[in-house]
Amino acid sequence: MKVIMQLRFLIAVFSAIASVSMAQTIQVEFERQTLENGLTVIYAPLHNAPVVQTRLTYHVGSRDEDPQRQGFAHLFEHMMFRGSTHVAPEEHMKLIGAAGG
Repeated sequence: MKVIMQLRFLIAVFSAIASVSMAQTIQVEFERQTLENGLTVIYAPLHNAPVVQTRLTYHVGSRDEDPQRQGFAHLFEHMMFRGSTHVAPEEHMKLIGAAGG
């Protein structure tokens, strides 16, 4: 019985390995454009589905900081969650979630 269990396990492992190695690589065509204001926009149209996804990335993390002035991005992140004139404390994430983010 123990040998049969081990054989079933080995068959499952080899099946998983075979299915991964047979998987096809999908290549996505895209266009990159830099606007006059320096914003880089990447378009990747996929015409097989009637949906749109938008992703916005800011290069403001610690790797983008001046070595003599580190920690400001983290500080401002914490300050943002304390609220502002137009957004109550802890409301930023609720607003983003309500908008589908």
